[in-house]
Amino acid sequence: MRYIKKGAEPQELINHKALANDNWKPTYCNLDKDVKRAICDSLLNEQYHICCYCESELRDDDYHIEHVMPRHLENVCDLDYSNLACSCIGQTKRRMPIHCGHAKNDSIINVTPFNTDCEAKFVYVADGTIVAKDGDEDAKRTIEVLKLNIPKLKDLRSETIAIYIEILESDNNIKTIMEEDMKPMNGKLPPFVSMIRYFYNTGYLF
Repeated sequence: MRYIKKGAEPQELINHKALANDNWKPTYCNLDKDVKRAICDSLLNEQYHICCYCESELRDDDYHIEHVMPRHLENVCDLDYSNLACSCIGQTKRRMPIHCGHAKNDSIINVTPFNTDCEAKFVYVADGTIVAKDGDEDAKRTIEVLKLNIPKLKDLRSETIAIYIEILESDNNIKTIMEEDMKPMNGKLPPFVSMIRYFYNTGYLF
């Protein structure tokens, strides 16, 4: 999980909320398609096109707007841009493994991508497993609620780190390669960049 620095809400959302009157209240459910598109575009740019929770690539509109703090809570406004993020999986399908936002649903997690120290809460293993650092209970519950260790995600993470292990066998410049890979390119970060950074910082591959 990577820290997401929130920016200003898009003008389209500001305009939508300004339409409120005595007979009509703007809500997430009555967002116009164009307003929702503007919100998605803004969130994708903030997140460099990776999921707010698992950091898989967000593409082909296969994602959804996520309320990080559940919108059913009394003190949560469902149009509060500072609480919105993009999570993977647009629509769930039968037999599809569920994780991240759809798995969280209305649950509350204490480690979120809006916590500046969220990345430091997790440890990565070469087989793709993600573990709570020092047994941190909040991080452990976050992993469980978001289902970050389902086989699908573990396989994707292990495949990512396996690429660097393979490169290392023929290229001693692996550290430089990883440094370049952790930089945004065309407004995008690589999937599982926090895991790449973890292995880079720990020197596991060097």
